[in-house]
Amino acid sequence: MKIFTAPWHCGHQSDLFNALSDCQFDLLINNCRSWAENSRPLPKNARMVSQYSPGKYDLAILDLDQQCIDEQKSCKGLIYRELNDLIQDIPKIVINHGSPVWPECHEPKEIIDGIKKLVGNNVMVVNSYQAKKEWGFGRTIIHGMGLDEWHDLPKDPRIVTAVSPAGLNTYYNRRLYDATKKELAKNETQIVHFRINILFNDWNEYRDYLGRSLIYFDYSLHTPMNRARTEAMLSGCCIVTAKNHDVERFIENGVNGFIIPNNPFSASKLLNELMMDYDRCIKVGRAGKQTARKLFNRNRYSNDWIKLIQGVL
Repeated sequence: MKIFTAPWHCGHQSDLFNALSDCQFDLLINNCRSWAENSRPLPKNARMVSQYSPGKYDLAILDLDQQCIDEQKSCKGLIYRELNDLIQDIPKIVINHGSPVWPECHEPKEIIDGIKKLVGNNVMVVNSYQAKKEWGFGRTIIHGMGLDEWHDLPKDPRIVTAVSPAGLNTYYNRRLYDATKKELAKNETQIVHFRINILFNDWNEYRDYLGRSLIYFDYSLHTPMNRARTEAMLSGCCIVTAKNHDVERFIENGVNGFIIPNNPFSASKLLNELMMDYDRCIKVGRAGKQTARKLFNRNRYSNDWIKLIQGVL
């Protein structure tokens, strides 16, 4: 099967391409987004192409999020519109990576109506059950990863996070992060924020550093199933997470991770305590790893996608 798409999020797409290893993926070269080799190597069944050729493909997979409703503020929406208009000879599946939260620019109803208009009659996939509830439509497929790709290494006593460092402040709940960081500084405890405090030359460096990190902090509230948190779980990190999408479906507080209230004092208190209790972090991290291996594996992910594609075609 030949599938046409465009670069979006390398981590997500790398896992999708590897999950559908019998398919050939062609990604459109464009001036908005490109494939970041330092984030993920391009899978063997994927290649870059300069144009869409009608009659050559069986399926298109297009990506969007809430920012795509406003083409003045994001080129992502322009790429989606152009491809959705251009591709008329094959079925299209749309992956909506966001939730209807962008209060800096638009109200939820305006976002939902805008996404419905963009998606049209296409099948829409969302990344969490909470996202499906908030959008009011879509099919949930939770991500799944290659279990042998993530390394549970001897842990250094540090707190890390990989939540996006810029844009969509409410969506990513940065007020909690900023206030928690300020509280932690009183005790000289730091958070290593990927892409701010540290940069990685390639995927191997990222996996190694993550695999050697004791605690992973996910402060977001409105993001559908953060991938980096799952990567941290598979790497044996102790997860401390805000009560975001679907988290109570797979985290038992204090057993395989910690769910914190949206409060910087509670967050900083727990993080400081965990930094002083290495053995507890290791125990909880190991339990979280087993949960992730059971729920977020490539096998299940592949089966979910194959079932969807068969229904669409």
